Amino acid sequence: MRLINTRTRAFEEFYGSKVPKYAILSHTWGQEEVTFQDWADPTSVIQKSGFTKIIEACEQARNDDYSYIWVDTNCIDKSSSAELTEAINSMFAWYSKADICYAYLSDVPTFKPISYAKEFRQSRWFKRGWTLQELLAPDCVVFYAADWSRIGTRSTLVRDIAEATGIGIRYLSSDPKTATATQENWSEVRSPVCHEASIAERMSWLSRRETTRIEDMAYCMLGIFVIHMPLVYGEGPRAFLRLQEEILKTSDDHSLFCWSWAMSENQGSLLAPRPHSFLEASPYQRHKVDVKPSPYAIANSGLSIRLPLIRCWSSYIALLNVTLGGRGIVGIALRKEARTGVFTRASYPDVPIPLTPSMVYHGSRLTDMFIPARHADLESTRPPWLTSQAQCRAGALLSFGHNSDRSEFSKIQTFPSIRFSQDDSTLVICPMEHFQVPGPNWLRTMTQTNVGFAGATIVEFTMTRGGTEMIVFAVTTTKRDSYLIPQWHYCELACFLSKSEISGLGMGNPLSREALQTFEKILSNPDYATKVNDSGPEGLISVQQAESGFITTDSSMLMHFDLCKNSNI
Repeated sequence: MRLINTRTRAFEEFYGSKVPKYAILSHTWGQEEVTFQDWADPTSVIQKSGFTKIIEACEQARNDDYSYIWVDTNCIDKSSSAELTEAINSMFAWYSKADICYAYLSDVPTFKPISYAKEFRQSRWFKRGWTLQELLAPDCVVFYAADWSRIGTRSTLVRDIAEATGIGIRYLSSDPKTATATQENWSEVRSPVCHEASIAERMSWLSRRETTRIEDMAYCMLGIFVIHMPLVYGEGPRAFLRLQEEILKTSDDHSLFCWSWAMSENQGSLLAPRPHSFLEASPYQRHKVDVKPSPYAIANSGLSIRLPLIRCWSSYIALLNVTLGGRGIVGIALRKEARTGVFTRASYPDVPIPLTPSMVYHGSRLTDMFIPARHADLESTRPPWLTSQAQCRAGALLSFGHNSDRSEFSKIQTFPSIRFSQDDSTLVICPMEHFQVPGPNWLRTMTQTNVGFAGATIVEFTMTRGGTEMIVFAVTTTKRDSYLIPQWHYCELACFLSKSEISGLGMGNPLSREALQTFEKILSNPDYATKVNDSGPEGLISVQQAESGFITTDSSMLMHFDLCKNSNI
């Protein structure tokens, strides 16, 4: 390890356990940074603006009784690809083993206790990729303003840092899981608290940041994921795919697959195309159950993996060993190529799916599947704000996998019509504007979006072995602060309508006044709908509803419902 002597300003090299106590500098790079070669030429180096920063860091270290300091700009010979690769793969460890880290914020003026917070939180330092590990790896981080006035430590500024970075306070703790490695015992390895976060949560920290070179968005995360890999500058977005492939070799954390992005039809990998796909991924946590993990492997053309599958109409949902905020497990939508049997990630829904409580990962039958590891065209993968207009404001994702078989269902018809997409198994519940037309009284009731009622759709399920079942799916809203919170519910029509009334619906017949009043109450009152379901006769279909909905990248709000043929009938 090459260090700067804070008194002589000369380089000194140390190996293994001989490395002395040292300070380390964290900063954002400017236009005139000092290189390894520059440092050897005293006459020209002083003319660079980056020289002053290094000298002031040396003075601060010397004032704190440190004889050595490490600075990334000039302590690495970047003309040597071998040395650069070794340094980048070792950098997390170097910051972790430093006695103190000076975080120099060049865009924060002289520290003023009253007004520092906004300027501090908006510093460029919190937006750069490389400074993420420099924030998390050391035991002690001290922040300094542009004039080297002390702002505070990571511990004293923890709430401001959490707000600026989106990192939970517990991961900004200074207490390592094991004892800090000392220079006398260099082999002792500490385990920072950040390594306890799920893969998705760690990726979410990166998604808020940027690097000058696109490859560095992957390389700056090596230490945070405790992996090593060669650097290939010029590979572009594929560096991030290689990072994920390396993670797969050492971790069975399925939260790696919990990313959101608008996908095109020719892209179907389980691996994210870009770090920004994980922007909303922090709530996804590995389901910590003591069970033998299901292995998977990366081949040159894809990922071989075993996951539980549930059937949708023409697609599938793969169950992941991941919880959303500790409540139930999540899944991702997949498609299966009929000719090859290869699975791909579906283009919609394009976010992880909170599943019904009946869905469990452990104990479910696993399906062997092969999924492409890389995207067909990374350059054409567009962020969600460039996608097409939303398909619906609120709807339902229907699956047919709980104790049943999709083959039990032969046909789906909706009222109003054309509200169900067979390709992605989604049902539009609202908006209802397109159906403001004359019709039977029950249809007019469904299209009149009153206060608290957003919309509804009746679905007629035709069973393969005979019989039909009609279920109404509805969405209501409640106001919380300045937001409208959606609530999904359903009701089987057979629970309050006679067979003749149900058959009349398909022919456009109106409902009686009494039946219409009950129907109106069911649409607007989820609790009443539940009461009617519980008190009515057992139908052909059993329905399970997820505990929470989810929002796709086109801002559609969906809720998962699982349906199966009632085994008692």
